[in-house]
Amino acid sequence: MGVLVLAVLATVGATVGSGAFGGEPIAQTAGGALSADATPVAPGSPPSRSGR
Repeated sequence: MGVLVLAVLATVGATVGSGAFGGEPIAQTAGGALSADATPVAPGSPPSRSGR
């Protein structure tokens, strides 16, 4: 029973954090620092050639 409650809370938290209910999504709140393409290993991003 506890696992089910925690799963529901995690789902609700992720939905709110993504901006699905309005407001600003987490990825935009930090100036893009937490967006999907903020790191060199982010999915769908081209390989980085910086520093080489």
